[in-house]
Amino acid sequence: MFAAFAAFWGAQMLVFEPVSQMFPEYGHTVTALTGILAAAATYPLATWWLRRLPCQTHPNGRQ
Repeated sequence: MFAAFAAFWGAQMLVFEPVSQMFPEYGHTVTALTGILAAAATYPLATWWLRRLPCQTHPNGRQ
């Protein structure tokens, strides 16, 4: 979830200024849609990457 939020926030920071200058009436809409698309793409990639990490067991043998 953190990766998806970071992608959403990062996309909004990068996209809002140029889009609001090019399309002032659609700046917020385009920025929000871009952030949602970035988050939707990042979440599956992050969960796939986390599943590839080696599993660590607790010292008492439980996971």
